[in-house]
Amino acid sequence: MEFPKIVALDLDNTFWSGWLNEHELGKNGWVGNKIEDNLEIVQNRIIRDTWNHLKWVKVSDHIFSIISDLIWNQVSIAIVSRNSNKDLCDRALWLFQVEDPWTLETSSLTKYIKYDEIIDQSKQEHFQRIKDWSGVEYHDMILFDDEPRNSEVELWQGVTFHKVHDPSVGLTWQDYQRGLRTWRRNNRIRRPMPGAGPDPLPNRKHIGYVGTDYAAGERYRQGLRRLRSNRPSRWGWGMYVTDNPRIATAFAKWGRENDPPTNHWFCPVFVRDFVEFCWMDKVWVKETGVIRQTDNLHNSDQRIAEVQLERDRQIASAFGVSKPYILFSKHHYMSNLRHHRGGGGGGGGVITTAGAGAGVGGITPGTRFNEMVVYPQVQDALFYGTPIPLARVAQAGATFADLRYHNQIRAWNIKANTETYGDFRAHGEPFM
Repeated sequence: MEFPKIVALDLDNTFWSGWLNEHELGKNGWVGNKIEDNLEIVQNRIIRDTWNHLKWVKVSDHIFSIISDLIWNQVSIAIVSRNSNKDLCDRALWLFQVEDPWTLETSSLTKYIKYDEIIDQSKQEHFQRIKDWSGVEYHDMILFDDEPRNSEVELWQGVTFHKVHDPSVGLTWQDYQRGLRTWRRNNRIRRPMPGAGPDPLPNRKHIGYVGTDYAAGERYRQGLRRLRSNRPSRWGWGMYVTDNPRIATAFAKWGRENDPPTNHWFCPVFVRDFVEFCWMDKVWVKETGVIRQTDNLHNSDQRIAEVQLERDRQIASAFGVSKPYILFSKHHYMSNLRHHRGGGGGGGGVITTAGAGAGVGGITPGTRFNEMVVYPQVQDALFYGTPIPLARVAQAGATFADLRYHNQIRAWNIKANTETYGDFRAHGEPFM
């Protein structure tokens, strides 16, 4: 059984239930000269204030089984907490005793903590330091945490994130196993970007198009995830791919009207291994159905993260699918796209956007288009792009096929439900 190289545990409401609050300790009298001297341990489970037993935290009933499993499988343990008093937390951790499953000797828990990141900073900063110290890539790490906002480490760095189900209980064995299963699924689809070779990606396949800018295009070329931007992301942060090259052409300019032509890029998108792509979970959701959308332009990071977790739960319920997955949907017609003509002001080629009378690139006005949302973990693991300046594509008269995602539902093993099929029928749209 595979394990990540580093398992990171949050403290408050994860490692233990409750908050080890320095401002609530020592009010009924001090022991020693430091706030941490006020701590005592009871039955190797509860840390409490020596003079005020109502101020306590209690470790999860399963935490020592989890620690033992990590030691047995030679996984490095990290503590990653935004608690503001490191000395206090370190003393609490030192008080806990664990049995080494290899030697059966009992020692302080701190003996087995390799990375101690207890500081009131972003979890991204914590993991950046862990990566710098360890040399371990983010995709070989997992974080167990109770706060949705800390899923930022998954979105922007690639650390697998698992939210604790019940913060009042803390991390359970079920949480732990579910998180490991998610990490294993993420790891299974990973296909590294190749070096030099005659055919480094024999199973690669062209899978769609993106209209983008230069900086994002260069990341896609390297097989790296899309970075944060102020562009709408209604299904959550990710790379939004279309099957229609004309739509990608229009989006290369949409929202970049004042940018120079050198920042308008057309990017064919590939999967590194089409067999793995077909195997992994994919769902097709109704655009205005029960699955929640994200308003990333008007909500806080906390709320965006909460909605993403809620969407994951809804998709698990509606489709029987867990992370990682790829999301397909229809997108309503956008009349303003027709103003963005393809390629550098008049070059020929099939990707040139037609005039207003023909709609967007030959699509009838009012007709929806297809989109595929590739979330960051999947993008890093399985996708890459070959960006081309938009002007150069049009000037060359290049042709690119419409891949028609709606005709790939069976061939690509995309899961759709009655709501999805009903939506297709209501709009008179084909699917197969």
